[in-house]
Amino acid sequence: MKYFLYVNFFEKEMVKSFGAKWNPKVKKWYYEGDEIKPELEQYEETIVDIAYEDKDEYKEKYSIKWDAVNKNWITSKRVAEEINCAN
Repeated sequence: MKYFLYVNFFEKEMVKSFGAKWNPKVKKWYYEGDEIKPELEQYEETIVDIAYEDKDEYKEKYSIKWDAVNKNWITSKRVAEEINCAN
């Protein structure tokens, strides 16, 4: 199974050390295996529900990105949990 990861630039070397790979076609990090490694779980790509009028505030405060293909906001599992706790 392929697990897509949401990784910021400063953490890319760390996720690479746990077997994550970069897919240049879709410009995303991923891990391929039967199950995701515990060290990579916090980076698992997660959809977050952000209202359009709040998008700028969340982009500034948290690391979120618009997925134009799937038409939703994405971030890491760790950041999604922070957003959910803040709301």
